[in-house]
Amino acid sequence: MNAGGTAATIYQVDDEALEDATPGSGVGTISVTNVNMVGSTSANGWFTGTLTVSPDPARPLYCMTATDVGDSGKNMLLCIGQSPGDADAFYNLVMVSED
Repeated sequence: MNAGGTAATIYQVDDEALEDATPGSGVGTISVTNVNMVGSTSANGWFTGTLTVSPDPARPLYCMTATDVGDSGKNMLLCIGQSPGDADAFYNLVMVSED
């Protein structure tokens, strides 16, 4: 990724509906706005964006990726963000790919 402008929709899916491949309802969006920047500061490897969960306003999201972590063949995404429902609360998100 070398530019901002990427967006994705977050869906809420009922566990039972997964077996039937029933689509869920869109509950929010994640938009990437900058790459290699945190605010107005250069930060190689980071990308910033917003998380919007209806009806709350967009909140900042800061993420970093790593590929082939520890020569494991797995990739990782690490994010910290401001909670959609509470501007004074923050969350961390870590995702690791499967083999």
